[in-house]
Order: sequence, then structure tokens, then C-alpha cells
Amino acid sequence: MFTVAARLGAIKWSYLCLVVILIWGLSSGASFQLVLVTAIAYALGAVGLDVISGYGGQPAIGQGGFMAIGAYMSTIAINDWGMSIAGALGVTLVASILVALLLGFGALRLPHLGLAIVTFCFAYVVNVLVNGTMLGDWTHSVNGLIVDQVSVGPLSFTSERDGLIMSVILLAVVIGLTQLLLFSKYGRWLMAVKRSETMTAAIGVDPLTVKMLAYVWSSVCGALGGVVLAQSQGTISPDTFNVMLSIMLFSLVAVGGLGTVCGPILAAIVYVVIQDAGSTNDSAGMWWPILFMVVLILAPGGGFELVSRVFAMVGATWRRVGGGRIRLPERVRERLDGLGRRRGRAIPVVAEADVVRPAASDQEAGDLVVEGVRVTFGGVVAVDSVGFSVRAGSIHALIGPNGAGKTTVLDVLTGITRQRAGDVRVGGRDVLTVPTRKRIRLGMGRAFQHPALVGDLTVFDNVLMAAEAANRPPLGLARRRRVRAENSERAGWALTVVDVDPATWSEAADTLTGGHRKLVDIARAIAAEPHLLLLDEPTSGVRAEETDAIARAIRQVRAAGTTVLTVDHNVAFIRDIAEHTTVLNFGRVIADGATSEVMKDPAVAAAFLGTERTAADV
Repeated sequence: MFTVAARLGAIKWSYLCLVVILIWGLSSGASFQLVLVTAIAYALGAVGLDVISGYGGQPAIGQGGFMAIGAYMSTIAINDWGMSIAGALGVTLVASILVALLLGFGALRLPHLGLAIVTFCFAYVVNVLVNGTMLGDWTHSVNGLIVDQVSVGPLSFTSERDGLIMSVILLAVVIGLTQLLLFSKYGRWLMAVKRSETMTAAIGVDPLTVKMLAYVWSSVCGALGGVVLAQSQGTISPDTFNVMLSIMLFSLVAVGGLGTVCGPILAAIVYVVIQDAGSTNDSAGMWWPILFMVVLILAPGGGFELVSRVFAMVGATWRRVGGGRIRLPERVRERLDGLGRRRGRAIPVVAEADVVRPAASDQEAGDLVVEGVRVTFGGVVAVDSVGFSVRAGSIHALIGPNGAGKTTVLDVLTGITRQRAGDVRVGGRDVLTVPTRKRIRLGMGRAFQHPALVGDLTVFDNVLMAAEAANRPPLGLARRRRVRAENSERAGWALTVVDVDPATWSEAADTLTGGHRKLVDIARAIAAEPHLLLLDEPTSGVRAEETDAIARAIRQVRAAGTTVLTVDHNVAFIRDIAEHTTVLNFGRVIADGATSEVMKDPAVAAAFLGTERTAADV
């Protein structure tokens, strides 16, 4: 798995690729320049597809349809409507965005391969439309269109050299905008959606909105690729935009490396060069599928992973050199050491002393009241008429044996699971009608039994995304900067509260142990500064010292006015922190009261240890 630094760092290599392409093309003949422009057109579509599929984890297989929209709309706007290239681009992008919104609003809600099937059908429908007679007056059906190639300043698409220069500039702009998107909070949220839509909604982010943003940008990139393809070729026909184009574009992303940007660009160049080299050979079409299979077998992460392995081997060799196990001439070692010092860059880590606890909200937390909640899964009753109340500002425990319904109750409170009956109120307000993503605005935060951290993101970014979702900046540049600084402070404070070593804040989350992952998940919930903090098995799978850190964190957030409801099996932990305890067994409340009294209840001992044990054993 690539870290986010590796993935986002790969974007920067894309610019080097463009420089190489430009130099390579300008030193070649006109025919090869046209080949490179075609590769750039495909690269534009693949880069957009990489955003939604690579970073967002949504398998879209209809990018060829958006390239067709870009090619035909821009050509019709220029040829028939007499628009300038700027006007034609505007019309084309608006059309692609509207189609993406219409298509994505339904398709992005579908689970599993729903999006892939819908988008594939979309690409097929687009090909049928441009190939048939329904739009024949505009598309000229199977005959295609002759494109009026335009000029932009001194550059014209009638010249292969100029077309290459303009295409490289356009791809550079697209890469830059993609980089801005992925480095922003929306990029972090997009990667969170890929990891877990449930977790993303729980921190206050609408997964559908994030996916729609990525899909719209993907459609824009595809449309721009279609414009470049039409202008460079001088003619367009339905055969160019058949469904195989969409499959080919998806293969570029898979072979290049999902979530790298640079990989799909390189794959597009390799694909077009292979096709051009074998244009006179009947067997040329088989070489790309063979390469596709070989790369994915050797490196499931794509070509970028393969290259990363090579660099890792070089790095290992360099470390052996540094360790003295391999001796180099002294002059060579001095030069390499000097090069390393010039290129070295320290990773900034927020020190604990620099972290200031964000100011608490003026809004006061109210009591949590649960009444008559009933949940069924098919014919199985998971929770039956559960009711209890949590006093504002207290630490309340919800305990019970495995399968008692504890997590299901938390899922009802956060909107993940729908109840068949019952009411849930926070501060007198009914929350059951509020979507999961909006409950954070009511002051409800959630940490999960199994931490849903985004492995590609750093520890700090995993916590920062929750602060950004809860505290969104208003309009105005100065205020936006202030809110960004506040969110960073919130994230730093939350990590400090749960005692996560600042030296690990810049590490990828997938490098953490199970206990540390749990601490970061709790920090993410705390970073939103909720009035009601819901913790699901916070001490499960953690060591004693980590349990102590969690207990200190719970007490600290309670001291700041936060109400805590925690589910846990660790009876000693519950005895230590909880003032009030509710016990569930088989989906029903069997005890409720002060923790010290509940632990003496024989029914509780029977539920946990069996009927022959005594309450003193609990």
C-alpha cells in the first residue's frame, strides 16, 4: 500500500513526465507529435478517472462517454454555432457537468459494482446516440464530423507541433487543479469515503457530496480529453468512442497505478506508442492486454508500485552503503552525502507544547434520553424496548455480554441503523429524523470498535479531517485561514489528549499497531469537540498503558463539559471511570443505576459469568 505522501508525491512526478514528453515530441517528426497528442488526450481522461476510481474507490467505466461529449459538443459549437474555442469549452464543460450530476446522483448511491454497470451502459448509450440517426443532424451519424481546428493566440491545432504544446499546457493545468483538490480537505474526505462511508458520515461529511465532486471533476477531465482528441485528429467518428475506449481508459488507470495520477499518464504514453508501433501488424492489439496482465500479476498496485519497489531496492542498497557494509571510494561517498544533505527535507511535526486546546463551544450539552428502542434484523430482535438516560456532563457505561445489542444501540444513536420503534432525544431534541452526517452538528461524535482509519493518510490528517468537517470555514480569506489554524489546533490537541507520541503524527496510519489505531480513532472523535461522545469498545485490543491513556482522555473531555457514553467489556475500566451503568442482555435492559450498585446486582453476574457465580465476581 502506498502512503499518502507517496501517492500525492507521485503527482509531482507528473510534471517531469510532461517536460520529457514535450522535449521528446519537439525533437520528433509531425507524425509522432500527433501520436503524443493522442496520448495526452487519453491521459486527460485517465487522470480524471483516477480521481474517482483511484482515490475515491468508485469503479467508473464510462469515461469514454464523456470524451465523446467533449469531442462532439466542442465541434458542434465551433462548426455549427460559430463559437470561439473559449465559448465552445464553456458549453462543453457545462454539458459534461450536467450529465455527470444527473448520472452520479443515482449511480453513486448504488453499492458494490452498481456504478461500474451504470457508467458502462452510459458509454454504450452515448455511442449509440452519436452513431444513430436520432442526433444525425448534428453528429452526421456514421459519417462523423470534420473538425474546424482552432487557434489559441499564436498556436494552432493545424500544426502538430503547436497542438502538442497546447495539449501539454492543458494537461499541466489539469494536474495542478487535481493536485489542489487532492491536497485539500475534500481530498482527505474522498480517501475517507474509499475507506468507509459509514465512518465518513459519522464525522459529519456527506459521502454522496464528496463522490459527486470527484465524479464531476472526472467528467470535466474526460470532456477536455475529447476536445483535444477532436482538435488534434481533425475528424471524429463514432468508432473512436465505442465502449472499448472506456475499458481502455480504465485499464490505463489500473496499469499505471490507482491513486497516483502520474501512473495513468505514463500508461497512456506506453499504450499509444505500442499501438502506433504495431499499427501495421495484425497482432498489435494483443500486446497491451498482455502488458496489463503482467503488470497486475507482478504488482497489483500497478506500474507505480513496480517502480516504487525498484526505488525501495535502491534505497535499501543506499542504507547498506550508509551502514558501511558496502564500501565506496571516499570521493564518491562525500559527493553522495553532500547531495543527500542538499535534498533532505525535515518532516514538520507539531510539538505538544505548540498545541493549544481549542475554545469550548458556548452551546451546552443536554441529557441523552433513549426510550423504547426496538431493532430487528429480519426476524431476529436485536434490541427490544431499550430505554435509559445519560445525564449531561457525566460518564455513562453501556455494558453486557457479546451479542447483547450494545453496538446496535450506538448505531441507532448515530443513525447507522434504523430502529423499528422508540425515541432518542438529545437536549430535548429528537435526533432520529436527522441524517448521520448531520448529527455531528448536534454535538454527537463517535469512535468505532474497529478503527476505520484511512491508511494512506498520516495520523494527523486522519484526525484533522474530523475537525475540518465539524468546523467549516465561512466566506472570506482571512476567516478561512483562521479556521484552518483552529482545525489544526483541534487535531493537535485531540492527539495530545489521548497521549499519541508527536513523533508518529506524520506517519501513515496503516503503520500503527492496533492499540495506537484505537487511540487515533478516539482522537478523531474528540477533535470535533462533540457535546456527546459515543465510544464503542475503546479498550478492546489495547495494552494497559494505552487503557490508562484512554481513561485520562475520557476524564479530560468530561471535565470540559462533554457527556460520554461508552460501551466496553473491561469491567475494571468501567468501575474506574463510569458514574452510571446500564446493562443489556439479549437486547433488553436488565440493570440500570450507579456503577457501584449495578456491579453488585446478581442479574449482572449471571449475564456475565453464569448463574452459579456471585455478584462479587463481577
